[in-house]
Amino acid sequence: MMQRLKFAAMTALVVLTPNVIPAQGTETYEQPPISYSATQPRDALAQVQTRLAAGKLKLTGSGKEIVQSLLRELHIPVESQLLGFSKTSFQRQRIRPDHPRALYFSDTCYVGWLPSGLVEVTTIDPQLGPIFYSFDPNAGTPKFVRDNECLSCHGGNFVRGIPGVFVRSVFTDAAGEPLLRFGSEVVDFRTPFTNRWAGWYVTGKHGTALHRGNVLAQDKKGELVVDLKRGANVGAPRSHTPLQEPAKLARKWVESDADYGIDWAPLAAAQVPLSRYTPDQVDILLDFGKLVPHTGAIRSFAKGWPQPQAAKRRLRPIFEPFVNGTLVSDRMPQLRYPSRLERRAQAVGAAFQCEFDFSAYYDQIELAACVRDAFVIRTKGRDGRDALFRLTRLPMGVCFAVGVAQVVTWTITLPIASFASTCIDNVRIVADNATDFLFAVRTFLERCDAVNVTINDRETWALDDAGILQRGHNDRVGPFLFLGEEYNGETIRNSEKNVTNLTQALALFQEPSTVITRRRFAAIVGLIVYMSHTVNIGLWRFFSLLRAYSRLASPSSVEHGDVLWDAPIELYPTVLADLTQAVGLIAPNAPVALRPLLPPGRSNDDYDTIVLVDASAAGWAAFVRLRTGTFELRCGWHEEMLHSAHSEPYAARDALQWARTQQPLGHAAVVTDHQALATGQRRWHSAYAGFSSAFHLNDFFAELYGADDLGSTRRDVFFVDGVRNVADGPSRSVGVRESLSVRPANIVFPDVSSFVHPFASREVREVWQV
Repeated sequence: MMQRLKFAAMTALVVLTPNVIPAQGTETYEQPPISYSATQPRDALAQVQTRLAAGKLKLTGSGKEIVQSLLRELHIPVESQLLGFSKTSFQRQRIRPDHPRALYFSDTCYVGWLPSGLVEVTTIDPQLGPIFYSFDPNAGTPKFVRDNECLSCHGGNFVRGIPGVFVRSVFTDAAGEPLLRFGSEVVDFRTPFTNRWAGWYVTGKHGTALHRGNVLAQDKKGELVVDLKRGANVGAPRSHTPLQEPAKLARKWVESDADYGIDWAPLAAAQVPLSRYTPDQVDILLDFGKLVPHTGAIRSFAKGWPQPQAAKRRLRPIFEPFVNGTLVSDRMPQLRYPSRLERRAQAVGAAFQCEFDFSAYYDQIELAACVRDAFVIRTKGRDGRDALFRLTRLPMGVCFAVGVAQVVTWTITLPIASFASTCIDNVRIVADNATDFLFAVRTFLERCDAVNVTINDRETWALDDAGILQRGHNDRVGPFLFLGEEYNGETIRNSEKNVTNLTQALALFQEPSTVITRRRFAAIVGLIVYMSHTVNIGLWRFFSLLRAYSRLASPSSVEHGDVLWDAPIELYPTVLADLTQAVGLIAPNAPVALRPLLPPGRSNDDYDTIVLVDASAAGWAAFVRLRTGTFELRCGWHEEMLHSAHSEPYAARDALQWARTQQPLGHAAVVTDHQALATGQRRWHSAYAGFSSAFHLNDFFAELYGADDLGSTRRDVFFVDGVRNVADGPSRSVGVRESLSVRPANIVFPDVSSFVHPFASREVREVWQV
């Protein structure tokens, strides 16, 4: 029988779940007569350690149970709990708004704890003052270690150069990073109410006065953006995370048919289409528990067939349910992923990485008995008679399957979201240091076990810490495969498997006897788009091929408004030539460097070349800022160009061409009042755009990007209102057939910060949407 995902356990998983500058030189408190680090403490923890050594006290169980025992031993009330979500602890990598650090305190003791992390203890010694310890509750017998790393903050300027404890108020962003450029405050009795608790969760009613707790701030171009009202007068903490709602929704789709759209009477067996499974294949599906015999009413059906998997030399059972056409789609789990460039940037400079692949993932997600009669199939038995069965597991072909499976994955990876990258049944873990990597890997494996999800080659992860770190190091060095991309240290390229698939697909298209369908053509074009992105080949190179695809993917039946994907089509020789050219560009598969993300610049100093351009029916004008100075360009068209959709892209293209003759473009920006140029550009965080099916726009993008390395150079298009475009007046005074003229420009060049970049910000996603 197949493994079953424990959905109830998955729901439980959802619910449960600053850089320090070292002190320099010898501090005065380390010198006699104090000798802080050399003196044996006589604090409350010394008594605890004596009882541990004598066997009179045992700290055992889970991390939570150990912390509870320690709080009782130190006489710290659980009700003293505080939750801080700013990364202002030495465990900063684990702290996030959805994974805060808990603090408990009394007059003489403080305990800090992060689930799956270390426990921090501070006690007040009668002679030495605060003593700082840490221990690992997952290490078997807890061993308290004096941790003087804490003194870099707790022994420095914040506490007047002597060891001390303090509370800090600092604005914090959605990732938990403190926005230190906007200052921070050490809170005491003198601190105004309005300045307190930034980076902390705060409950209680306080009228109209506002504090800084409970809210996330943003740094937008150097300006602090925060709404303090959102954090005011907050009641008791909620017992769930933002992921609980998507998790409940995912569970609903496999436990209720309320949104299946079934509004018809029960069907007759003859209305169920025949699935193409042999009796032997049906027996295998029965043995695995994927099918059970069906009797009774038929509410809806699925059509199935065995799909060959050439790479694995086996057949995969495919089922397409009829309810795909009636589902209430806007109630499905919504999927939002990081872009592929964002996934790559996560690995830049990392020390460790690894990949996990769930085994037969959809088959691990069980359909509730009450919905199975919506997934009935009909086959022929050995006696030639009809046989009815119903599915017991989530069929990959139903529209909500991907959403359900992805939410399960997000739930499992919630505590390690800052280290994980996922796509349905694939999970990559990346970390900069050994502590974080071990935490992420072990947490992931534990949570998979908790919900009964199986992983391919799970037994190979029965390793000690050294083995896990060695495996993570080897995968980081490479070759390492994730989502069809091969990582080799600090470079990336397409997997050899994908290159082989692409070249074989092209050979099939070149074979005269091949029956070409829209589905086959869409498949090879999709592979070209995906693989070209991996090796930084811009889509603007495939203009005519993508134009052909857009036409072939249009509805083929006016009557039904659908696309006849499996109907034979005939490709023009020019389209086949475009396919051959595209594969020829990708097949060499030259590796490209992993790069950090490169957002649009915030000032003119971020660019080597800036073109501010405008066009009219008669010609165009531009102000071009180069390293050698600023120039005004004017040029007339050969004949009037009445449509701005043609003239504006050509004007920007021609101005860039002139700039290239003067210097390498380097970091380049174009400023235009033609919005299509700005909205069609390559997104800096995904690189999927920078293409248009309009020839004039695509011609501009080809000139803007060219063959330059887009991983290391900015190429941005800013938008400016026409009335603010300083090139507008000169462009209107140009005459038709006027030759190109260039002269130094005596203008104050506007700063790019005064213009609009439509993709200046990355998409906002929940922290768990990795």
